[in-house]
Amino acid sequence: MELIDITGPIYTGMWTYEEPYPEVKIEPIPQPPWVETAVFSSRISGLSSQTGTYLETAAHINSKALSVDSIKLQDLYLRDTVIINLPKRTVVRQAIITKEELAPSLGNQVIEPGMAVIVGTGWGQYWQEDYYLAHAPYFTYEAINWLLSWSPFLIGADSPRWDNLANPQGFWQELFGSGSLVLAPVV
Repeated sequence: MELIDITGPIYTGMWTYEEPYPEVKIEPIPQPPWVETAVFSSRISGLSSQTGTYLETAAHINSKALSVDSIKLQDLYLRDTVIINLPKRTVVRQAIITKEELAPSLGNQVIEPGMAVIVGTGWGQYWQEDYYLAHAPYFTYEAINWLLSWSPFLIGADSPRWDNLANPQGFWQELFGSGSLVLAPVV
């Protein structure tokens, strides 16, 4: 069995969502006076539930919904997964991910209910660029609903911004109402 880490790195000055999300800062902790040997440790400030690669449930928009800590760890590994690789996105402000490109990019893979589905656009290669968040690809309403039609356990993507803030697609209620988990952004 091969394991592949698809989480992005966390580092000082990395991209972060707009206020009120904090900026990430990693700094060394001074030598504790109560320890005789040299100790090297770091303090990470500015972490939020959406720092780097994160997993979400409907609790993101409904405080009464089950939260991430209620998910059983065994449900998150060794799950059958389909990866839909779309044509790579270039640095064009907010490229769109459409239903019309998802189906043909699926190829002969079959999505069964309960599987994980990860959509790749190549955007993860820009993780450390200053435009990573601002120019990230987003899903159309129809694209999210096409993905939901397969009843996946989890939908993941390499984009940190699944919606367009200037032209909201209106899929969040349906996405989180479906019970599917959201994993984003991945690299």
